[in-house]
Amino acid sequence: MTTELPRQLHEDGAKRAIDWLMDRHRKGMNVAFETLLDQLFTGGRAHAVNKLDEDAVEALQINLTEWQLAEGSLQLKQGRRRIVDHLLGPDGPAFTPNQQRWLAQLARQPLRLYTVTAVRPGVGVTLCDALDAGAAPIEVDEVMGSRNMAAGMLLGCRVMSEGGRPVLSGAMYPFGPLAGPRVQAELQAELQADVQAAAPEGQPNELKTRLGLCLMKAWLRQFTEPPAMPQFINADTGELVLLITDHYQVLDWPALSAALAGCGDVQGSRETGWHRETTGADGQLRSLVAINLGQQPDRIEPFYRSQRAADAGRIWLDGVAGASVHWLTREITDPAGALALAPRAMPGSELGNKQ
Repeated sequence: MTTELPRQLHEDGAKRAIDWLMDRHRKGMNVAFETLLDQLFTGGRAHAVNKLDEDAVEALQINLTEWQLAEGSLQLKQGRRRIVDHLLGPDGPAFTPNQQRWLAQLARQPLRLYTVTAVRPGVGVTLCDALDAGAAPIEVDEVMGSRNMAAGMLLGCRVMSEGGRPVLSGAMYPFGPLAGPRVQAELQAELQADVQAAAPEGQPNELKTRLGLCLMKAWLRQFTEPPAMPQFINADTGELVLLITDHYQVLDWPALSAALAGCGDVQGSRETGWHRETTGADGQLRSLVAINLGQQPDRIEPFYRSQRAADAGRIWLDGVAGASVHWLTREITDPAGALALAPRAMPGSELGNKQ
């Protein structure tokens, strides 16, 4: 979804700028966009773009257009020049004072990563700099995007000022819970590398631009590359969590029921299935195995949450049940792998980028 900024903010200055650039410098602007896309998609741009859905393509167009106005450059007859300088120079289009101020501010404000710490739907959000713990929170006016934001999410954006109030510029780069920590670490590494290296003379905005490009690449990576999946670890045992189901054919139900009834740590029945539990060092009951009834009338399906539990559980059950059951097969699911295969929506596609 696209929305327009309130007219008092920029009076369509961004649209006026792009229309003029595409009318006067279409070839140069196309080259600028192609160059930027090559920077962002490092590994086959055409293949990556084909992976984007309609919402992602729309957001990409909006975000990259704003980047060109804020950070881009253009090859002119007299040499390469920043787009914003050309727009606001004597050869640029006629802007209103408000439009001029908005474009100049757009070029000054960095694209940064923020944590959304509070949301007032339809009114605004509170943002905290995700890279500077000492920075003061910012109360931002944001009507459309705030309706679909949630506290705790990471958001890349430019914070502007209009009438003494912080507002968002329009482009938004939301990050999902799996991608957020990674981009935060990458941006911190860029900052640390800049501190350790000597700042290039005469290039005061180089770090600002590098951080912005790093953020944009990470945003695109969310829906062009498989997500990095976390490992699921059992907090009690330190083992990797796996979802393991053994499949047994029951040859003698009365014998099986009697065998399990004779185990003091087993609860249940043929009608409901059985649970074998143990008491941990903290005094809490924990399941060793859940013996579920199978989909077929002569099957049971013992379920475990780790490889070690499954191996020990099969030895135990075979010993207790004896000839009343016959083992058929084992099914193992890695929850991280299952999560990776789940359909992914574009992060924050419902925020409503503005232009």
